[in-house]
Amino acid sequence: MLPALLIGFGLGASVAAQLGPLSLLIIRSTLRRGLPIGLALGAGVAVIDTAYAAAGAAGAAGVLRIEPLRLAAGIAGAAVLIYLGLKTLWSAFRIRLGGETGEELATPRRAFVVALGATASNPLTIASWAAVFAAASTAGAAHGAAVLTLLAGVGLGSLS
Repeated sequence: MLPALLIGFGLGASVAAQLGPLSLLIIRSTLRRGLPIGLALGAGVAVIDTAYAAAGAAGAAGVLRIEPLRLAAGIAGAAVLIYLGLKTLWSAFRIRLGGETGEELATPRRAFVVALGATASNPLTIASWAAVFAAASTAGAAHGAAVLTLLAGVGLGSLS
């Protein structure tokens, strides 16, 4: 059990440690609004990382071997990326200036919801977890009774 927890912790910490827009949002928001907001943002990231890890452990990659499902997932993914691209272009100046509105991060609860949405729609997060669980499945680390322990480690590693 302990090895699975440590492996999960390492996986969660390594995916969450990537410097990107979410980590910059967490750093900036923590400095501007305080530790409770930063912790809420971090918790939102950890929840989504754990959910993606659970999907990987459940064999979501295997489901995509079915051609109609792969096509549907590809179309849905393309639509999401187009939406995110258009939304990014529309709000580029606000983001560039670090201008998330006061309401978006006014309370830890709102900050948590922002982190959930931002992390769930981050293509780098999705790609990272797909790669991690493809490797973990090949190495035999993502099956059996240890999966729940591995997922707990992912959540703790990501949160840290």
